Amino acid sequence: MHNVEIIDIKSFSFKHISLKVQLFLIGALIVSFIVYFFVDKNIMMPIIYGLLSLIMFVMAYNNKEYFKRKYMTWVYLVLGFLLVISTAVEIIW
Repeated sequence: MHNVEIIDIKSFSFKHISLKVQLFLIGALIVSFIVYFFVDKNIMMPIIYGLLSLIMFVMAYNNKEYFKRKYMTWVYLVLGFLLVISTAVEIIW
């Protein structure tokens, strides 16, 4: 018959997905830096700040769950919140 692979829900983990999301966000950030030189700076800075804040939050999650580093998790969370605030200020002004 057909070989059907059954995924056990209890063993499923977001660790590998979060690492791939982090890799995708870093790639998007690199592309944004390249586009930054060709497009208006006022348009790209909120996008770059937003991507950086998302990367910081994903890195905080990965540090807590995957790498088991407690203190760097807080550093990444604080940097992520500061980048969110700077993104809001950049959009408003």
